[in-house]
Amino acid sequence: MIVLKWQHIRSQTSIELHYANSLVSTSTQSLLSQKESLLRVMGERLLELGSLKKTQQAQLLINELLSRNPELAGFGLVNTSGQLLLTSFNTNQSKPPNLLTQKDTASTFREALKSEHMVIGHTYFMKALNQWVIPLRARITDHKGNVYAVMTTGLKLNNNYSPWNKQNLPNNIDLSIIRDDFYRIYGSYSNPTEHPEHYNKAIPLPMIKEFSSELKRQTGETFKSLKKDHKVIEMLLIDSIKRRSISVSSFNSEYKILITTLKPFKQLLNQMIMPVIWILSLIIIFNISLYFLFRNNFTLQKNSENKLKFQAEHDQLTQLPNRYYLNRRFQSWSNRHKQYAILFIDLNNFKTANDLYGHSVGDKILIEVTSRIKVAFQNSLHIRQGGDEFTILLTNKDSINAIDICKQFLYTLKYPIKINENVFSIGASIGIAHYPQDGTNLEELLRKADLTMYDAKKQTSNISLFNTALEDISKHRSLIEKELEHAIRRNEFFMVYQPQIDSRNNQIIGVEALIRWNNKTLGTVPPDEFITIAESTGLIHSIGQYVINTAIRDIQAIQKRINKNNKSIHPIRLSINISVQQLLNKDFYSSILSLISQHDHQKIELMFEVTESLFIDDIELAKSILIQLRQHNISISLDDFGTGYSSLSVLTQLPINELKIDKSFVDDILIDQQDLMLVQNIISIGNSMEILVLAEGVENIEQVEVLKEAGCNLYQGFYFAKPMRKEDLEFFLQDFSK
Repeated sequence: MIVLKWQHIRSQTSIELHYANSLVSTSTQSLLSQKESLLRVMGERLLELGSLKKTQQAQLLINELLSRNPELAGFGLVNTSGQLLLTSFNTNQSKPPNLLTQKDTASTFREALKSEHMVIGHTYFMKALNQWVIPLRARITDHKGNVYAVMTTGLKLNNNYSPWNKQNLPNNIDLSIIRDDFYRIYGSYSNPTEHPEHYNKAIPLPMIKEFSSELKRQTGETFKSLKKDHKVIEMLLIDSIKRRSISVSSFNSEYKILITTLKPFKQLLNQMIMPVIWILSLIIIFNISLYFLFRNNFTLQKNSENKLKFQAEHDQLTQLPNRYYLNRRFQSWSNRHKQYAILFIDLNNFKTANDLYGHSVGDKILIEVTSRIKVAFQNSLHIRQGGDEFTILLTNKDSINAIDICKQFLYTLKYPIKINENVFSIGASIGIAHYPQDGTNLEELLRKADLTMYDAKKQTSNISLFNTALEDISKHRSLIEKELEHAIRRNEFFMVYQPQIDSRNNQIIGVEALIRWNNKTLGTVPPDEFITIAESTGLIHSIGQYVINTAIRDIQAIQKRINKNNKSIHPIRLSINISVQQLLNKDFYSSILSLISQHDHQKIELMFEVTESLFIDDIELAKSILIQLRQHNISISLDDFGTGYSSLSVLTQLPINELKIDKSFVDDILIDQQDLMLVQNIISIGNSMEILVLAEGVENIEQVEVLKEAGCNLYQGFYFAKPMRKEDLEFFLQDFSK
């Protein structure tokens, strides 16, 4: 009987640790996702305000959000060079710290620049708040994915809102959060004030080796496979304060943290002391009563297990079943229904309300939305995926019925939600996939419903049914990649050239070389489709070499023929787009020198156009390459200026000859005051730094007049000429020179 009791305690501990780990993992994912969204929205808002020029407005925004998120220590806006631009921390503003030059922050700041997700830094002691803080950093990107800033904050280690707070954990269960580089972020059993070495330094190598050895021996897993396969493992280990403990661990690959719930082995032994005495006493004194007492005890324990199980399988806020529940119960649920629809719902404007008014207001909005979901989708399975996403399993509904029900739900969702003195209007986008025609397993149906939901965001009805055309987009990309491998060999590429005009005399100062692709299978493929694929596959290097060789050869031939016909023209400046992958390739510089030596006797002015993303990863390397190119009379143009985030201090260090204003800003300068002001500011920057400014996408005389009045130096656009083949360019240049 004692053996059975021990087995029960051991089994109960395992269940508690597994459920506790699941609860903490879910809460941690939700917390970090919320903070990541807050940092991104806030970073984009600060940059919209122009944090360098509107410091007071930006500071007010920071203070407001900080008051709504008391668990955060503060906020900071950092440029890609590591320089702190704006902060709520109590720092010396005359000499703000640089995160790339400080030993404690450099590595995690570089990681944040490269990571698509928020990065958790090394826990440290903040003197200004007199407490320990977990740094969180998320990069801010433009619509093309170019990084132009990093938003940073600090999560107070022992704040009341944290799912890691000791008070929020189940009784007698400890928690450890460790980065994948073995820096401890949090340990409920390890007070940082008493054991600062547990946070200031990585876990000692002998302990890491011992953990890896025990992990392999007890579970057959390695730390690498644990991260890769997302398994939940249970094992005995020695924790950092030398206690033998039972632990359950899982790895969050999005934020690269190992989450471990553990209970000291000694507590299990303590649990046995009184039961053993009690059991022996009852055996001697009350043999008959023993049965009834055990039965009652078992019932209480069963209720406790059921409670823990419910907590693990349901969302704590809305009480809806969660993804864990769906994964466990889906197959049995699916077997009971011949046909059904899976709806993937994403709230359109929830994140803004949640970030601006705080998570307490966001929670109340989600509770009200949940109530409306239950009313709209009756006799269905409602799942909260996480954040502002819900999944509905709608039984026995065809496409028409499903759409009608979704329309009714969106109609009821529009009714205002009043919280305190604020009124919110929440919309949603819904993607629908049907069983069995769209898929027969949960993963496939969820993937297609999710894919369809993004298509729904483009529809006026905000509702979309899955169709094969959505997957065709993915297949089309694969076909482009396949055909692109043979495009040069098949001579499928050709070049066109668009003239660039000097605003002072309306003379042609140069041309931009633009590549085009016509494939037998795909037809004409726009550059914005195949260039990104070429960059991701490494084909951009051979394509780039083709562009440079062909463009130089074409322009030199044109100039030679025009001059031979006694129509002398000044050397044409040839602008060529160079991708970041090309420029940073170790063989690029030597290949350019070889090319220049072959054509050194010809009159030609080369200009390479590069984007701001070049300076994100390694500005010193990029700077050295650009300086070497300038030494060989190759000019540098900063393309799409204004769409990213370039620090003026960085700009002054670089050998930039030209700033190129993106077409998206020029398009609306006649109707959008903000775009006009931005263009005027870019031109002012260029003039003050004696850098030429070229506006692309100029399509009418009104735009020309506005740009000329602002002091723009060069134009490029359909108003003057469309991109043309080399034969047409030659005639154009001859006519223009008359």
